[in-house]
Amino acid sequence: LTGVVMASLVMNIIAGFAYYRVTRGLLRGAKLQLGVDFAVLRGLAGFGGWFLAATVGVTILYQLDKILVGSLLSVAAVTYYVVPGNMANRIQGLMGAATRIVFPASAAMLARGNHDQLNRLYRDGTRLSFLMAAAMGVPLAVMATPFLRYWMGPEFADRSSLVMVMLVGTYMLLGMTGVVWGLGFGSGKAWINAGFALGMGLADIGLFLVFIGRYQIQGAAFAYLLSAAIGVPILIATVERIVLGLRGWEFLLQCGRVMPAVGVQVLLAFALELTVARNLVLTLGAMAVTAAALPILYLLLGLATAGDRALISQMVARLKPR
Repeated sequence: LTGVVMASLVMNIIAGFAYYRVTRGLLRGAKLQLGVDFAVLRGLAGFGGWFLAATVGVTILYQLDKILVGSLLSVAAVTYYVVPGNMANRIQGLMGAATRIVFPASAAMLARGNHDQLNRLYRDGTRLSFLMAAAMGVPLAVMATPFLRYWMGPEFADRSSLVMVMLVGTYMLLGMTGVVWGLGFGSGKAWINAGFALGMGLADIGLFLVFIGRYQIQGAAFAYLLSAAIGVPILIATVERIVLGLRGWEFLLQCGRVMPAVGVQVLLAFALELTVARNLVLTLGAMAVTAAALPILYLLLGLATAGDRALISQMVARLKPR
């Protein structure tokens, strides 16, 4: 263990020298006067403090439910909760990676005063975030029972299918905050993100204590879903009003544009679940078809804007073999 710690320390020292060399290269030999600008320092400290608080809040938000299930129920209950939770968490993870660019992009737009472009980024990002969340979430939720039955067994499916459905809904909601999360940081108003993460974490604790005792892991999943259903709309409306100067319901308008395609996707998912999902391979195939069908339906139904079509075409082109 000591050797591992020492190796990590050495790697960090080497990385520090590497960053120094890269930074000097980017500055192209420019000389910087050493000194402290207290105005800049106060701004960085304020933003950094809120950024740290938001990071701590996110850690609490994503890990606290597992800790509470293990401490209030049993270690065995953690397995029935964590396995479907890890599957559902992939939604938020992929959406977080896809929307990570919003932070630096929005900061650059605000620095240039390009508010029209910023609003367009928000609208386009919201539609495509919802499209991505539904593409992954609908098949996971609709086919949760056959998927868990053929993968983990009937008993596991009986105990965890409903948990998986609720956690899929939770992580879909959390994943769709990726754009507003980046806008909060990009606008310098990190206190919005920190308030959301810490507030939702506290709400999660209270709701867990109310529901977990009587409803076990289903109550834990419902508490998590309820806290997200309350907190996410508040975060979105706050960012829309304070950062973008919108009325607070633009998110719903943009998601409504995608809803017809999602409705057809849901019907397809139930049809495939009833007729095709007869073993694990067929269930996984049905889930893949359902996920891939949504962007196709979005295009075929004429719901996509020109920007949406261009972005989807670029994504498809990247997947083609060269």
